[in-house]
Amino acid sequence: MNDLSAEDTDALKALITRSNLDGVQFHEIYAKINDDIPDGIAREDADVELHYQTRTSDSDFGVRVTVNVTSDSGNARVVVAAEYSLESGGAPEPTLLDLFASEVAIMTLFPFVREGIQSATSRVFGVPLLLPVLERGQIRSNTSAKGTD
Repeated sequence: MNDLSAEDTDALKALITRSNLDGVQFHEIYAKINDDIPDGIAREDADVELHYQTRTSDSDFGVRVTVNVTSDSGNARVVVAAEYSLESGGAPEPTLLDLFASEVAIMTLFPFVREGIQSATSRVFGVPLLLPVLERGQIRSNTSAKGTD
């Protein structure tokens, strides 16, 4: 885990203070079972890819998280976005917005992503896939992870 500099920490705290979470919205929930899944799969490893995108304006910004899961049972995808309004100060710089996305927004959105993957795979695969624990600082840019809990 990378530690933040004092300057980064102060800038991030200032952005948190001047922004408000206006909403969380699912953009996509998808699961597709493979035609030839092995019988009796109860828990399985999966490849997990997590990506995020940001957008900004002078009055608001957003972070959208996409998680793709590939397993022996099939594929699942969840896309969730958080919308934030800005009280003052204008649009955050790209590096600060990226820091906010990886330190704050990902942690806000991950429970929604986890629930979406678990619910979709439970219904379609018959057994839910559980995403691994996400720890602070683990996501610094678009990333992939191996395995599920």
